[in-house]
Amino acid sequence: MKDARVRLLCITAMFAALILVCTMFVKLPVPATTEYIHIGDGVLYLAAALLPLPYAVAAGAVGAALADVLASYAIWAPFTFVIKAVMAAIVNRLCSPDCGRGRMALAGLIAGIVNVALYFASSAILYGIAGAAAGIPFNIIQSALAAVIFIVLLPVVRKALSGILPARK
Repeated sequence: MKDARVRLLCITAMFAALILVCTMFVKLPVPATTEYIHIGDGVLYLAAALLPLPYAVAAGAVGAALADVLASYAIWAPFTFVIKAVMAAIVNRLCSPDCGRGRMALAGLIAGIVNVALYFASSAILYGIAGAAAGIPFNIIQSALAAVIFIVLLPVVRKALSGILPARK
C-alpha cells in the first residue's frame, strides 16, 4: 500500500513537471499579444485520464500554475490553478484510463469549453471584455490541440504505463 502511494505521488509529480515543461517550452507565441498556444493541456488531459481524481487535479493545477509563475505570468497563476483543476476533474470524471476515442473527444470538448469560458472570465477581470474577447480564438485553438494530443497519445501512454500505474479508483 505504502509503495503504491509513493509511486503514485512520484508519477503525479512527473506529470506536473511535464505539464510545466510542455506549457513553458513547447509553445507558439501569438503575434501582437502576450498569449501563446502550448501543448501542456494535452498532457494535463493525459494525467487526468490516468491518475485518480485528487492526483490528477494536483498535477494539472500545480504544473500549469507553476508554469505561469516561472514564465513571468504570475498574475495568471491563481486563475490557472483553478481553471486547470476544473479541467482535470472534468476529464477524470468523463474518461477512465480505458475509455474509447468518443469518450476522449467528449471529455476534451467539455474541458475545452470550460477552459475558454473560464479564461474569458479571468481575462475580463484583468483586461475588460474587449481584451477577453480577443483571446477567445487562441483559447479555442489551444483547446482543440489539447484534445487531439489527448486522443492520439492516451492509448500509447496507457500502454507504456500499464505496469507502473496503480488502478484508478
